[in-house]
Amino acid sequence: MGILIALGLLAFGAYAMSEHYPKGFGPLDVLPPGAGKPSSAPTKVTAPSTGIVYKTWTWPPLGDQQFHVAARADGKLGWVSYWVTRSTKARAFYNGWAPPNGDQVGLLKKDFGL
Repeated sequence: MGILIALGLLAFGAYAMSEHYPKGFGPLDVLPPGAGKPSSAPTKVTAPSTGIVYKTWTWPPLGDQQFHVAARADGKLGWVSYWVTRSTKARAFYNGWAPPNGDQVGLLKKDFGL
């Protein structure tokens, strides 16, 4: 029983010390109107240009358009969301967030060609 309590306290401590998105500013909080749940479980992707690791989500296509979200998975906060035109592979920035005193959204946009 004591081991379970100690493990619980360690897990809570790790959670309390980790950074969290402010309410309403998380990567899945700001979605386009009508967006349901992502069609994929999050996958990890490493940006070749910066080496930053991201968790990415994908939504079902809406015609020729498909929505994506990429959030940092390296212990820092920040995310971008974007549309991809499937026929041309063109990408269009939708939204993003990063802490004001941390990495800028521009770095994340660059990693995803936005």
